[in-house]
Amino acid sequence: MSAATRGGKLDLQTAVSAYQALASAAPGQIRPDVQVMARAFSSFAAGLSKAGYIPGKVPTAAQIAGLQTVAQVFSQPKFRAAAQRLSAWAHQNCG
Repeated sequence: MSAATRGGKLDLQTAVSAYQALASAAPGQIRPDVQVMARAFSSFAAGLSKAGYIPGKVPTAAQIAGLQTVAQVFSQPKFRAAAQRLSAWAHQNCG
């Protein structure tokens, strides 16, 4: 993920690739949940691009509306359940 944020700027495609790589490398117990997270971030990044948002620039009102819509992927029950399971797994296995 550090490669996706070099120079204080976010490279969305690099971040998407990092999430996908993480999902591929995740232990089998949590891989499905990490895949849910990776798909959600990928969908979010695609939505940012479609809205015309450029990281580091002030979004227009129309872009803000688009961002609010695409951000809803993070409040979907499937995403929230995966996040809770990952949190519990990390607490149990990573200390």
